[in-house]
Amino acid sequence: MYYTRIVLPSLGTSAVTFPSAFHATQQQFQRTMTDTWRTFLAASGAVVANGEVAHFGNPQVEATAAADGESLADLSDLGAVHAAGEDARAFLHAQLTNDVSGLSNTRSAIAGYCNPKGRLLAVVRIVPWRDGFLLLIPRALLDVTIRRLRMFVLRARVTLTPCDALVAVGASGPAMPRHLPAAGMGAPDAVDACTHGPDVTVVRVPGTLPRFVLFGEPAALERSWRALRPHARPVGAGRWRWQDIVAGIPVIVSETVELFVPQMVNLDLVGGVNFKKGCYPGQEIVARMHYRAKAKQRMALMHADVDTAPDPGTPVFARSVGEQPAGHVVNAEAAPGGGIDALVSAQRSALESDVLRLGSSGGAALRARALPYPLAS
Repeated sequence: MYYTRIVLPSLGTSAVTFPSAFHATQQQFQRTMTDTWRTFLAASGAVVANGEVAHFGNPQVEATAAADGESLADLSDLGAVHAAGEDARAFLHAQLTNDVSGLSNTRSAIAGYCNPKGRLLAVVRIVPWRDGFLLLIPRALLDVTIRRLRMFVLRARVTLTPCDALVAVGASGPAMPRHLPAAGMGAPDAVDACTHGPDVTVVRVPGTLPRFVLFGEPAALERSWRALRPHARPVGAGRWRWQDIVAGIPVIVSETVELFVPQMVNLDLVGGVNFKKGCYPGQEIVARMHYRAKAKQRMALMHADVDTAPDPGTPVFARSVGEQPAGHVVNAEAAPGGGIDALVSAQRSALESDVLRLGSSGGAALRARALPYPLAS
């Protein structure tokens, strides 16, 4: 097995090793997905490649459905941890970049989890759930994130428990706000809003189309999938990640842990940072960058005419910067019309005045596409 080795300075001299993205995902599909859900996906026509659901038999049609139609995606690469106890709200508020203290039962939030130097260890979605909160996070980062959070529990009355039995599904499309209620589920009408049914919680997330994350026990999600299937096409996991990309939503993975400060991946522009809340790890650095207007690196949506999506963390280059990387790929996936779409974090001077090259100074050209929100001036 191959590993990416990342040293977390605040943990002292010890190092944390993350499985590389390919092998981590492969293990997740085989080990953490429940047998019943895996069997259900196989019976539904899922084709597994590289350890995840690659497609359901027709990748090109699925890409079109994800771009402008109705689609369903298995989100088995999304893990969850339940934070419960009377101090859970205050504990999370003190650890994450967003305001947890004011979250109502019908409101979720995206947030960053940083090291003391302000570098992102993860981007999480916080969802009020049962007697506490559910943190949705890439499964490859789940264990190490739980271990790190537990280091700071101290005397706080909070428990952090992985929820391996939960299943998550992504549902998207212009008509999905109608199809969800018809299938017996809520359809939150605003981004970040959530509804809690007896079996399934639904969270609306950003997207160029209406998008919803559904989670619950496998039996409940099987019923939801079957109810929505007449109206939506099942798609591979990469199609949901592509929707995140064109929505300008960053996902931190093992290759990019501690590579970016929140502003470098526009986390502040998508509502993931509250600059009026109290302290959290790295808060001083994040706040200084905000108030002194020193975010010299931002994230852009870009397209390249290449056949294979680059790995997260792949460097990008610009002539104005010389031989040093001007930035790095945050996330990338195949584009529906060919080539790849990518979120790229790079120096603003290079984004505004230069041609970025993928992987080397002579690599494929990256062409800018419009984000669905403006970059801060």
